[in-house]
Amino acid sequence: EGQVFMGDQTLSQLFRLFTEQVDGVDQGCAILFAEGLASGPMRPFFLPDGSMLVGQTGRGWYATGGFIDGLQRLTWDGKTIPGDILKVTVSPKGYDIHFTLPLPETLTADTLRESVAVKSWFYTNHAEYGSPEHDVRDDAVAGVSISDDRRTLHIDLDNFGEGDRWLDRVYHLTLGGSEKIFGDKQTWDTLAAYYTLRTIPKR
Repeated sequence: EGQVFMGDQTLSQLFRLFTEQVDGVDQGCAILFAEGLASGPMRPFFLPDGSMLVGQTGRGWYATGGFIDGLQRLTWDGKTIPGDILKVTVSPKGYDIHFTLPLPETLTADTLRESVAVKSWFYTNHAEYGSPEHDVRDDAVAGVSISDDRRTLHIDLDNFGEGDRWLDRVYHLTLGGSEKIFGDKQTWDTLAAYYTLRTIPKR
């Protein structure tokens, strides 16, 4: 609820987009929702029964799915809640990763810290098509903690936003390891989100 679905035409994937407003500035994250579609999704559309119809096309370009076009229907079984990232929100010191399920009691903050990785970069807007990734770096994690309801992982980054020369810097946050965090309920081997940062909330 309150999120938007967007297709990645080249990779034949569907993403969920979550947005928030920080000090009057809109920003947010993209989270993988579905992959392995027949062609490039261009038009996701909800039907009255709640299922989603996904119109797809290659449009003369390459699409990972391999087909020139496609029309597929995604239907929820009404009961399964997969273990995944629900949304990512920014904090004065870093990011809060909110999950669809509570983190297992067996997991500690120290254990999760070992599986957290953060990388960032920024793009430039210019007349030529596309942009390389500028100032790519691995951001050091200063600390992690788990909320009381175990549905949120707080991640603090070293020197978050200090001295940055960026506009709309993209942060790629991943959680992965030898074992899935949510076991058999987890959607992907590695949980990931892309957050486009435009402003940091005041402390």
